Amino acid sequence: MSPAEQVAASPLLIFDLFHTLVSFKSDGIAGLSTSEILGIPENEWNKLLWEFSDRRLRHDLTDDAATIRELAHRHDASIPEERILAAATSRADRFRDSLLHPLPHRVDVLRQLHARGHTLVLLSNADSMEKRAWQHSPFAPYFTKAFFSCDIGHVKPEPESYQRALGGASPEQATFIGDGGSAELRGARECGIPTILTTEIIDQLWPGLAEERHSDADYIISRLEELL
Repeated sequence: MSPAEQVAASPLLIFDLFHTLVSFKSDGIAGLSTSEILGIPENEWNKLLWEFSDRRLRHDLTDDAATIRELAHRHDASIPEERILAAATSRADRFRDSLLHPLPHRVDVLRQLHARGHTLVLLSNADSMEKRAWQHSPFAPYFTKAFFSCDIGHVKPEPESYQRALGGASPEQATFIGDGGSAELRGARECGIPTILTTEIIDQLWPGLAEERHSDADYIISRLEELL
């Protein structure tokens, strides 16, 4: 069975968001990165985001500067407040722009899937800053529901996340589509949901990373159009 055939057989399609449908870094969204503004090496900032983000991902924290400050000061407590504020503003703006101006071909794929009668559900590990513009995104009208970790209090790959997305449907009726970050494909599989790894964005950002995630995928695509 091909990825498109798997999708055709699935009434419910569960999509990841970041690095699956959007990425401000690969999609050409303008602006300095958070790490550049803060003066933190990019690899160190990414490490902070991964290792110390449980609170921001599980709770609806609305103070953007406080979120950045908490992470930045773990690296260097002397980073001045003006840089914290500038980084928070820039980060919020870039996430907003990535959601408001996604690449058209990805929106069109979702439009076609919706038109074919599939129920689309979003399941994203995201903080309040990252998801703030979702309701105004061109993607939003095609999704029946959108579950963000900061709203539901569960992060992928916790099974509770996938149960929320299933909404009572059986796992066999669904397919999960994502880039595989946060072990999301493995989590979906452990809940009995077939998985599709999409490498369209991560191949641009981190060549070779996709190979590490192949084992968690039932199917692999390099362009979102392969779902059709």
